[in-house]
Amino acid sequence: MIYTLTPQQEALIPVYREKWRAIALSTERIDREKAAEALKVAYAAFGFEVPEIVFCDSPYAAFSKIFLDKIDHQNDQLKQKLEFSIISRLNKLFISRKKSFISSRVKQQKVFQPLPEPLVKQIFFLMN
Repeated sequence: MIYTLTPQQEALIPVYREKWRAIALSTERIDREKAAEALKVAYAAFGFEVPEIVFCDSPYAAFSKIFLDKIDHQNDQLKQKLEFSIISRLNKLFISRKKSFISSRVKQQKVFQPLPEPLVKQIFFLMN
């Protein structure tokens, strides 16, 4: 087990931190073939049967594929209510996280002066 880092390793910390931060925040599409292959290898390594691998473009699309597509046409009204409820919740969650992200980013940037309160209210109003 490693208990201390060499000076060279310590010097590389910011490089790797930025590398993995960029990966974590990336909005690029994944390579679906590579991802599917990695899942198959992982399942096989643990001796599990590989499940059906489904890729979706958004959390809502995944929910729709898993649940809403299974509701038959006799329940269209129920499906519409569920869709509206889920879309509404996802929108609220997205807006909340967007506000939180922007707020945390502004706090991290010590170069900036705090914005005047009326301007902040206008910005948040426009974001809604």
